[in-house]
Amino acid sequence: MPVGLFLILELLSCAALVCYAALPGMLDVGAVFTTTLNALMVGLAWYIIIAFMSFGWREPYYYALAGWFVWLGARSVVRTAFVLTPGIIDNSTLAIALTATLVVMSAQATLSMFLSIERQHADEAEEAAKAAESPSKLVRIMGLDKGQTLTDLRQESMRHSAEIMGKQFLLSDREVDVLALYALGYTQKKVAEKLIISQSTAHEHVKRIYTKTGLHSRQEILDYIAQYAS
Repeated sequence: MPVGLFLILELLSCAALVCYAALPGMLDVGAVFTTTLNALMVGLAWYIIIAFMSFGWREPYYYALAGWFVWLGARSVVRTAFVLTPGIIDNSTLAIALTATLVVMSAQATLSMFLSIERQHADEAEEAAKAAESPSKLVRIMGLDKGQTLTDLRQESMRHSAEIMGKQFLLSDREVDVLALYALGYTQKKVAEKLIISQSTAHEHVKRIYTKTGLHSRQEILDYIAQYAS
C-alpha cells in the first residue's frame, strides 16, 4: 500500500508542475493537484508514524520527523533559494525545474529504500532457512549440540511461548519481543535497553500486552505460559 500511494503522490507532483508551467495564468488548475497531494501526504505521514509505533525499533518521533522532512523538504529548499538568491532564481521556469529535480531525487531515494527493505527481507528469509537446518529443539534440550547454555535454551523457550501468545492475542512483533524479555524477569528498564527503545515506550508496550491478554501481572503471564503456551 505505501508503495502504491507513493507512486500516486509522485504522479500528482508531476501533474501539478506541468499545470503550473503550461498554464501560468490559471494557477488554480495546478492548485487542485497540489491540494490533493498535500491531503494525501498528511495521511501517509500519519500512517507511517502509527505503523512504526508497533514495528519500528526507533522512537515514533524519529519516523515522524523523517516523514515531515521528505514531505516539506523540496518545497522548503525552493522557497529558501528564492529568499537567499534574489536575482538568480527569479523566474518560474527555473523554480519549476528545480522543484522537479528535487521530486525526482526524492523519488529515487525512496525507491532505493524500498529496494533495500526488500533485500533485507530476502536476507532474513535466507537466514531463517539456514536456521531451519540447525539441530532440532530436542537435540538442543538433550545437550547434544555444542555451544548452547541453559540460559540460551530458557530464552529460546520463552521466545517460543511469547510467539504462541502473540498469535493467540494478536500481539504485534514488537509486543512479542517485549513479552519474551518481560516474562524472563527483565525490568521495563532492562527491556528498553535490550530493545534499544525508551523506558516509556517499553512501559506502553507492557500496558498494551496486559490490555490485549487480560492479564494483570508478570506472575499471571508466567502462569498462563505454563498452562497454555509452553
